[in-house]
Amino acid sequence: MSHLSHSHDHDYVIQDSKIGSNEKKTIFVVALTFITMVVEVSYGYITGSMALLADGWHMASHVGALSISVIAYKLARSKRLNKKFTFGAGKFIPCNV
Repeated sequence: MSHLSHSHDHDYVIQDSKIGSNEKKTIFVVALTFITMVVEVSYGYITGSMALLADGWHMASHVGALSISVIAYKLARSKRLNKKFTFGAGKFIPCNV
C-alpha cells in the first residue's frame, strides 16, 4: 500500500497557531539581526573600525543560521510536503515549540 492511497492528513503543524507565532518571531529576529549587521559593517567601514567590521560579519553567520530556522518553519508548514511524507513535515521543527 503506497502512502498516496490512504486518506488521512498531517495538518496539525499547519493549523498550530503557536508554531505560526514562533515563525513570525523568528522572522522578526532575522530582520533585526540583519539590520544590525548592515549598520555595524557600514559604520565599521566608514570609521575604519576592525572590531565593528568583524562583529558585523560575525552577525552575518547569525543571520544565516536563523534563516535556516525560517526555512524549516516554511517547509514544516508546506501542504505539499505534508502530503508527501508519511508522518507529515512536522519533523522539520522541534516538538517543543
